[in-house]
Amino acid sequence: SGTLEQSDGRTTRIEAARGVFDQKNRTLELDGGISIDAPNNLDVRLNRALVDAANARIISDAPVAVSMPDGSVRSNAVELDQRQRKILFKEGVEARLNPRAQTPATPAAGAKTAKPATTAKPATPAAGSEPITITSARLSVSETDRTAAFDGNVRASQSGRTLEAPRLTVALAQGGRLPGLPGADSLKSTTKTDKRAGVEKIIADQGVVLTDANAEIRAERAEFDVPANRARLEGSVQVNGNGGATVSTDQATVDTKTARVVLEGNVIARQQETLMRGHQLVYEREKAQLTLASPAAPGRPEARIFARLKPQQGRNGRRRQTRRVSAGGLDFSTNPDAPIEITARSLIVTDTSRTASFTGGVQARQGDFQLIAPTLVAAYSGRLGLDGGQQLRARKAGRDVTLKTIRATGPVKITSANDVAATGQRALYDAPAEKVTLSGNVVLRQGRQIIRGETLTIDLKTGRARVENAGQ
Repeated sequence: SGTLEQSDGRTTRIEAARGVFDQKNRTLELDGGISIDAPNNLDVRLNRALVDAANARIISDAPVAVSMPDGSVRSNAVELDQRQRKILFKEGVEARLNPRAQTPATPAAGAKTAKPATTAKPATPAAGSEPITITSARLSVSETDRTAAFDGNVRASQSGRTLEAPRLTVALAQGGRLPGLPGADSLKSTTKTDKRAGVEKIIADQGVVLTDANAEIRAERAEFDVPANRARLEGSVQVNGNGGATVSTDQATVDTKTARVVLEGNVIARQQETLMRGHQLVYEREKAQLTLASPAAPGRPEARIFARLKPQQGRNGRRRQTRRVSAGGLDFSTNPDAPIEITARSLIVTDTSRTASFTGGVQARQGDFQLIAPTLVAAYSGRLGLDGGQQLRARKAGRDVTLKTIRATGPVKITSANDVAATGQRALYDAPAEKVTLSGNVVLRQGRQIIRGETLTIDLKTGRARVENAGQ
C-alpha cells in the first residue's frame, strides 16, 4: 500500500496484493486485486498495472472498473498520464452516467403542505432521469479541457432513446465530474459557478443517428445544449417516421424537453405518394401537429409552400383519362385520378383530427381543373405526421394516406380549360364520391356566356354538371 501526493495537494491511495519496484527504471509493477482510491470518491479496481514514476504514467492492459458518485466506467485497458492530466480507456469501453436528482422545491415560510392522496399512483420517472449508458472503442478524459471524448462506434442510450456516432464529446461545466476529473469540492470556484455543475454540452459528429420509439433522425453533426434542453442538428438532416413518413432538410433544432422539432432550409416531406415542400417545418409531438411555411430569411424572401395529395383511385385501380364536363353548354376539363397540387402561404397538419389546413392565397390544381380560395381544409385518412403509433399499424394493414374531402371558403374561384371559370362562396370536393359542389351566388362564365345559380355540382364520374337555384 502507498500514497501518491499530487502538486495540487490531492492524495491517491493505492493497494495491491503484490508489487515489484524497479529502482533503476523507477517503475512499480502491481498485481492482484489492485484498488485505487482517488479524490472525490473516485474508486478504481483492476488486476494489474505498471506505475511509471519517471514519466508520471499508470498503464494497465487488464480490465479496469472505475466508479464514482455520478456513474462508472469499464474497459479492457487504461492509461493515466498525470503530466498531461488525461486518462485513456481502451477496448470495450462502457460508461454509465447518473443524472443528478433534482432537489425538491422548499415550501415558502407559512405555506401549507398538501397531504398526499391515499389513492395516488406511483410517480413516473421524469424524462432524462434514468442513467445514460455509453459504449465505444476508446474514451479519453482530459482534466485540462474538462472533456470526455468517446471514439469508435459510439452508442449512447437513455430511456429508450439512442444516439450513434463515430465520435462523441462531452464538455463539463465548472464543477461537473467524470472519471479522472476533480469535482466542485477541489476547485476554487464561486457558489454561482458551482450551481452550473454537470454536463454543459455534448457534440456528436462524422454522421449521427438519433432513434426513439417514434422516429429516427440522421445528420452530419449534432450539438446538445444540456442546460437549455436543446439540440441542433446540421448537414443533410433526415427524419424517418415509423409509419414511412420522411423529412429531409439542412438543419434542425429539437427541444428535448417538449419534443418540439423545427426544421429549416430546403424542407421536403414525403409520406408515400404525399409530398410537401417549404423552408420551415415545425413539428409538435404533444399536439400531433405539423406546421409548414416559407418565411423570409436573410438572402431569401418569403415564399409559398407546396403540397401534393393523392386522390381516390378508380375501382379497378387504373388511371382514367382527362374528360370534359358540360354545364349548360360550358365545358370543364377534369381528371379525377390526377394528383392534387396545392400552393399556399402556410399549412397546418393535425393528425388527431386528420386535417390539413392551407391559408394565404390557396391554389389547388388537378390537371386542368383549378380552385382558388383564401383558405382550404383537406380531410384525409391515415396519418401524415412524423409520429408512429397508429400510422405504423395502418402501414402494416396496407393502408395509405388518402384524400377524403376538400373544403374551401370564399370567395372561391374554379377555372378549367377553354377559359371556363366559376365563382362562389364555398366549395366542397368529395373525393370518394368524385363530386365538386360550388355554392353561394354561383356565376359560371365562358367568354360572353354567363350562367347564374345557387349551386354548381360537377360529377367527375359521369361527366355531368348541373347548376341549381334554391327550391329546385
